[in-house]
Amino acid sequence: MTSTNSGLSTYNWNWGGGTPAAGSGVGRGPHQIEWSTPGIKTVSLVIDLLGCLSNEATAQVEVVAPVNAPAINCSASESEVFFDWVDPVGVTSYGFVVVPGAYTGVQTGNMYTVSGVPVNTDVTLTVTFFLSGPCGNVTSSTTCRTQDCTPPTVTLSSPVTSVCLPEQPGIITLDYTTTASGGTPTFTGPGIADPNLPQFDPVLAGVGRHIISYRHTDEFGCVSSPRQTTIDVFQTPSAAFTAVPDNICITGAVSVTYTGDDGLGLGTLNYNFDGGNANGPRWVLLT
Repeated sequence: MTSTNSGLSTYNWNWGGGTPAAGSGVGRGPHQIEWSTPGIKTVSLVIDLLGCLSNEATAQVEVVAPVNAPAINCSASESEVFFDWVDPVGVTSYGFVVVPGAYTGVQTGNMYTVSGVPVNTDVTLTVTFFLSGPCGNVTSSTTCRTQDCTPPTVTLSSPVTSVCLPEQPGIITLDYTTTASGGTPTFTGPGIADPNLPQFDPVLAGVGRHIISYRHTDEFGCVSSPRQTTIDVFQTPSAAFTAVPDNICITGAVSVTYTGDDGLGLGTLNYNFDGGNANGPRWVLLT
């Protein structure tokens, strides 16, 4: 976009694929710019003063796509209603509203349990997910009815608690049990491709901490309360560091600084200083 003001300068803007909003300014601006796709956008400006060109100035803007509100799963016993969900990216806290308002619940991680509810009573939970990004918060709700039956009892566990990618990309078969003699198992969470199979795919889930939930609907239509297991998926750490200076007197010391990726600070750094002694955070005295 090329624009001029009342002076002699011409402002040659490049909006990086963006479009000025209706009513946006001219010349030096200010301008209101909109983009239709997410990503890092580069805006640039060159000023032409009667043929004398300025240097090109640039600035980057991160455009973030809105987060979809997650679906809330629910099941119920004769007196309790159980809700759970997969946390959206960037969640920092929650807000809960229970209807009827006479009932309250208890949150445990990504689960919310409402107790003391009579049989055949509908309970609606609305969850507001407060997010750290610029797109605002999202809200989801769902309704479950307490059952006039005894739900089956279930258990869920994983044979491993963590996986490293890309060295361990294989499917993990989860261990589960149910007291039901028939019916249908349902698994939810990141890395679950088929909700009826106890299979966790770490590649599909991606790096992060993932909570998998399991419910079972018995042959009479009675649904169990959920059980959960957690699997951490890590990117294999990289061993990279600097040693400065690389030429010292025997009475001196080298500063060794780790520069790789150790899994969000969860890794253990196993240094071998080849006879040197660590003195302080990473100062090594060679003797």
